[in-house]
Amino acid sequence: MFGHSGLLLLQPIRLNGKMVSKYKLFLKRSARRSDKTLRKSWFNLFPHVPVSRKAKGSRMGKGKGKLACWATEVPAGLCIVELKNLRYGRAKYFCNQVSHRIPGKTKFIVKYQRRVNLTLNPSKEIFYDVMW
Repeated sequence: MFGHSGLLLLQPIRLNGKMVSKYKLFLKRSARRSDKTLRKSWFNLFPHVPVSRKAKGSRMGKGKGKLACWATEVPAGLCIVELKNLRYGRAKYFCNQVSHRIPGKTKFIVKYQRRVNLTLNPSKEIFYDVMW
């Protein structure tokens, strides 16, 4: 995983090339101010499977048909979207928006966060977040 948060696919699906390009354009919004905040977004899909279709009303035989579109076969367990240097709420919002458009079950994941309690002085407790 490249980023701090992402969208994990829980079941295998097949996506059209047009759908993949729409998701990519939507995710460009998340990395808009990337020059100041070093925000990054990764979309780990590429349509590489050709899908052919015969003309409607044509008879059987005489070949496979014309190339209709490009698609991608996505296995379960793949992190589709990855976001880096984005606040938790904003990352969750963008991942939820993409997950509503994907025709399968997904899960929002974040790299492990843990609150560490440092007690240097019994009267003062210091908390800070550690991210792996």
